[in-house]
Amino acid sequence: MLTTAAAAGRRQVAGSPGQVGGTPGRMVGGALANLYPGYFAMVMATGIVSVAMKGLGFAALSQALLWLAGSAYVLLVALFAARGLLFARRVAHDLLDPKTMFTFFTFVAGSAVLGIRLWSAGLVAAAGVLAMVAAVSWLALSYSTFGALFVTSEKPLVEVVNGGWLIAVVATQSVAILACTLWNGTNMALIFGAYALWAVGVLLYVVLVTIIVLRLGFYRIIPGDLSPPYWINMGASAISMVAAATLLSRADHVPFLRPVAPTLYAAMLALWAWGTWWIPLLILIGIWKYGLRQLPLTYEPGLWSIVFPLGMYTVATLRLAVVAGLPFLAGVAAVFVWVAFAAWTLTAGAGLYTLLRSTRAAFRPQPRIP
Repeated sequence: MLTTAAAAGRRQVAGSPGQVGGTPGRMVGGALANLYPGYFAMVMATGIVSVAMKGLGFAALSQALLWLAGSAYVLLVALFAARGLLFARRVAHDLLDPKTMFTFFTFVAGSAVLGIRLWSAGLVAAAGVLAMVAAVSWLALSYSTFGALFVTSEKPLVEVVNGGWLIAVVATQSVAILACTLWNGTNMALIFGAYALWAVGVLLYVVLVTIIVLRLGFYRIIPGDLSPPYWINMGASAISMVAAATLLSRADHVPFLRPVAPTLYAAMLALWAWGTWWIPLLILIGIWKYGLRQLPLTYEPGLWSIVFPLGMYTVATLRLAVVAGLPFLAGVAAVFVWVAFAAWTLTAGAGLYTLLRSTRAAFRPQPRIP
């Protein structure tokens, strides 16, 4: 994961003490300075594929993915804490840049998705801690990010908007699902907060996806503009659908949810359909980018933003099959889970290969200059 700054070992890094490069220590420092702010998408992807595997009965594989997600979460927390301490100026720059500011929401979503999976494993206390972490970080990022966007952004919207902005929606809905999951039947403030978050997430999705569609449809697009986070267009819809279904499952026990239950049901069906509509279009975009325009397909941390929507769509389809009484959709989920797992395996393998290759290069003896 430190390979996100392959070029950083040969250039000056803002906020670093000097020229980065040459020795392994300096190369690691350069990689840390340039660590992709959205790397918690790896935790999101691994966690949701684990959830999907558990829901379809693949317990051993789900457990293995849970351990990997938890290990990745701890490692990334340590790396980002070190980055914040050593390269505070670089972190501040990423937080103020409209192209990267929304990627920080992967920490919120990663915390919540991991919490949801831990809850299903019986680790309720750990899930509760992650729920608090996710809620506090969501509050901090929501107002700092949108506040900075409204006040400081000087670039035209079409130059900065991308599918990654929808990670804010994913984060919002993931916190709503975890809050709803942890509800014990008595704390009405918790379930009301979950509903409020779901409503905010849906409205935010409508606003942001409208801007993104306008950007894609009415402005010039080059292949490099279509980064992997555009798959979040589908993933945000899928997780919003799951949040609606989770709230709907509590409606019989929550008086204020009963009047809106039909709205939740209709929204659930509409969001799943909208997310499904995106899949062929996103595949066609990929064919155009990597096939017709022949951009090289290499590892980048943004690829985890493809894996997560695939896993999330699997979970959404399985949940819809149960809630709506449509058993044929369970068959769709049973196939799609292996698509998600294949994407996870390829991305993890490519990331590991890139890491090992960069590590070998960093420790390769350098020729002496006479």
